[in-house]
Amino acid sequence: MSNITEKHGNVKFLNRKVSFVRDVWHTEDLEEITVSEFLHYVQTGRYRDRIEKLRAITDHKVYNDEKEKLPAILLSALFSTRSGKVPLEEKLIAHSGLLQIDIDHVHDLPAMRAKVDADQYTAFSFISPGGNGLKIGIRINPTRHEESRESAATYYLREYGVTIDPKVTEVARLLFVSWDPDLFINPDAKLFPVTKAARPDPVAARVVEDPLSIPDQQRRHGERALETAKKVIEQAKDGAKLNDLLKAGNLLGGYVAGGMLTRGEAVNALRSAIDRKPNVNSQKTAYKAIDDAIEHGMSDPVSFDALEKERKEYCERMGFIPPDPPPYFDEIPFSTGGGKQNEQNEQNEQTEQTQEYSAEMSIDEQVMSRMSRESGGNGRKFVGNLAGCIEDWIDNSIGYFSTADLDREFGLTLRDDRNRRSQVLYTLCKKRKILKDKTIAGRYQIVNAGVEWTTLTQVDEEPFPISLPLGLPNLVTIPNKSIVVFAGTSNAGKTALSLSLLKANFNSNFDMVYLFSEMGQQELRARVAAINNGDVAGWEQRIKSANVVSNFDQVISHHNPNGLTVVDYLEEIAGEYYRIPSALRDIYDALNDGVAVVNLQKKTGAMFAMGGEATTHKARLYLSLDMLCQTRNCSYAAVKILKAKCYPGSNNPNNLERHIKIIRGAEIVPVSEWIYCNEKQRESYAAYYQNK
Repeated sequence: MSNITEKHGNVKFLNRKVSFVRDVWHTEDLEEITVSEFLHYVQTGRYRDRIEKLRAITDHKVYNDEKEKLPAILLSALFSTRSGKVPLEEKLIAHSGLLQIDIDHVHDLPAMRAKVDADQYTAFSFISPGGNGLKIGIRINPTRHEESRESAATYYLREYGVTIDPKVTEVARLLFVSWDPDLFINPDAKLFPVTKAARPDPVAARVVEDPLSIPDQQRRHGERALETAKKVIEQAKDGAKLNDLLKAGNLLGGYVAGGMLTRGEAVNALRSAIDRKPNVNSQKTAYKAIDDAIEHGMSDPVSFDALEKERKEYCERMGFIPPDPPPYFDEIPFSTGGGKQNEQNEQNEQTEQTQEYSAEMSIDEQVMSRMSRESGGNGRKFVGNLAGCIEDWIDNSIGYFSTADLDREFGLTLRDDRNRRSQVLYTLCKKRKILKDKTIAGRYQIVNAGVEWTTLTQVDEEPFPISLPLGLPNLVTIPNKSIVVFAGTSNAGKTALSLSLLKANFNSNFDMVYLFSEMGQQELRARVAAINNGDVAGWEQRIKSANVVSNFDQVISHHNPNGLTVVDYLEEIAGEYYRIPSALRDIYDALNDGVAVVNLQKKTGAMFAMGGEATTHKARLYLSLDMLCQTRNCSYAAVKILKAKCYPGSNNPNNLERHIKIIRGAEIVPVSEWIYCNEKQRESYAAYYQNK
């Protein structure tokens, strides 16, 4: 029996059963434990070694990857499964009556903890896995989870000056283990009350049908709302897509009623965004949710006049609209003498740029304000060195971020704080620590100035020990951490070549994974049986297979960064072929020493796969597969080496091709040597194979 159970054995909320998972990928056969048992793990340090290692990690991506490997509970409920394909109401067994609250990146942790632990609604609290935040549990009415989420957001913003991420309070949210010997429990915690947020005065609706009739200024507000809504859908996690879709629809409905968007634009934007999401159970349900949410949002129109008044007041308050605007930069006389003239140039430049940041931020602020209106509040002033905190956050992050990301991260709800944030971003741009995105307002890229120098004398000279089919080992070598691309037309043998590759490496010492999306499990079983002499069990024992349609880089990173992974195939989403090279780069970045073979679709007659020549950039070997002809019993295809970066000896194999016969979609038989072949010669070969 744990110390917690001995001390608080009669406390009902501690004895509630919740679901326990080994890591974020554990979705089936969930374990059951009590809240008391989970808190005992945290207090006694059952996972202390892993938590201490996690807290020592400084790289943001590595930290997140390691955190996802930690065990966790679903604090708010007991579930039968975590599968995103099962509706919430079908997998939820019993609500625990508890709600999770996260307060991240606390600058004075002891002071914040003292205040949290003295709060009458805190049922328990402990230090987060990262060591710089608090995990809090509060008691709620289990039949009013959604209302409790909204009330809690308002309460913690008002009392603590922090903005609670709405995703944290979802009923299926994970609460990771941590280590905190001073974990706090209040057996007499009060039930958190549900309160209704006050709503603003209604605004008369002004719906327009023709988008061209919307004035430019109104249009700008509407387009920013569209971008925000689409981003909400893009970032929605499984289990939360419907809830986020309703929020986005409600947001756009207000702008439709305010005459800044047409209803058609709002509907099409959200439908397009949800169509690009994987694991959507029912398109019909999603489309209905969009229509309902927009209709609901139209009952609360957004006033353009109010938005503009608010924006102008904000700019005037910040001093960015002076009575006499400064002259344009090219009208200022150039002076090499420095002094006051150079100071004036610098001041004018700063004024222009900060005005731009201000205008972007004020519109972003208005859009995000509507998104979180139900959990609003007056907010609290940020206490501490905001510039230092933002700079530290940027130093420990990679990629892109937006002003809205910073506001959520640090709970910046007051205009004075957002003014300071805008000035900080301007300064960091001047330092070249971040770059302002020239195409998306309010978005910045973090400059990666860190360099990991290579020690060539310690680099392994041996290539990846892969066995390639068709005699390719005599022509090319594949280094560790490599991408191989099979770009083929329909029925040209991409899958058959991939399966042959896996079979050729049965006796290798590295792990093998096959990620398929084009066919079902029944078809895959038939193909495996055909290529492996009916031994499906032996194939399954050696090769792990999974039906995956997106995020291949994440699967590789977590499950096979050092082995051979075949992606069959990487397809575009909603016709956005330009994203394919970026997806290939993500797969490359997910590898350590392993190799990923990626199948891409190619149009008949095209040289490169859909996505263009850019799909060759990361490939060490790029093969083009073209159908030559089909007969009653088999088909013939040409396999051409478009790019081979590494090859033994001095003979360059690029542009060599070999012809193959594909039997039953599985067995591959070479019918020619590696040859140089022009289009006319290909036609002759095709005619020969057709009549053979």
